[in-house]
This record gives sequence, structure tokens and C-alpha cells, in this order.
Amino acid sequence: MNQDTIKFVVDTTNYFTKNLPYILEQISILKPLILGLIFLLTVDFLTGIRKAKHKGDQINSKGFRKTLGKFNDYSLAIVSSQVFTWMFALDFTLAYYVALFICGIELKSIWENVS
Repeated sequence: MNQDTIKFVVDTTNYFTKNLPYILEQISILKPLILGLIFLLTVDFLTGIRKAKHKGDQINSKGFRKTLGKFNDYSLAIVSSQVFTWMFALDFTLAYYVALFICGIELKSIWENVS
């Protein structure tokens, strides 16, 4: 390793260590949103299985894969909206509105599964 690389690694580590409490505080804002998302996706998954059994459809890994894909997409949307809030120093937390929209989508999906 050359001196520039070592200096870069040390500077990056120092910056991260200095700002770690702030980063953790900001990430903790998202914890209830992600937990709520996990809850709704689990209910959607279980009601989807119930509906498939009721209809006589075969249950396979596609539904589980779809649920994991939705979790990935929704989490990315929530985290990205929070980063957007930080970058532009918004007076409100955009992630809450994105999470509310996602909750609406999942509640509609659950409603479709139970009706």
C-alpha cells in the first residue's frame, strides 16, 4: 500500500468513527418503519398462502421470492427517501410518507387476499 491509500483509509475511518453516533441516530428513525413493513409483508404473505390454498392453487417458492423482492424494493425506497431528506435538509421526514404509501399498497394487497 502506498501512503495515499493509507491516509485515505485512516481519514475515512476517523470520519466514520466521529460521525457514527449521528449515523446510528438517523438509522434508528427508520427502525419502526422497517418493522412495520416486515409485519405487513408477513401478513400479506400468510393471507396469500391462505387464498392460494382456498383456490386450490399450488404453493411454491415464487410467492416467497416475490415477498423478499417486495421487502428489498420497499426497504430501498424508505432508506433512499431518508437519504434524500438528509441531502436536501428537508423540514419533514420523507421516509414516513413513503412508508405510508407502501403501507397502503400492502393493506390493499391483504384486503384482496382476504376477500
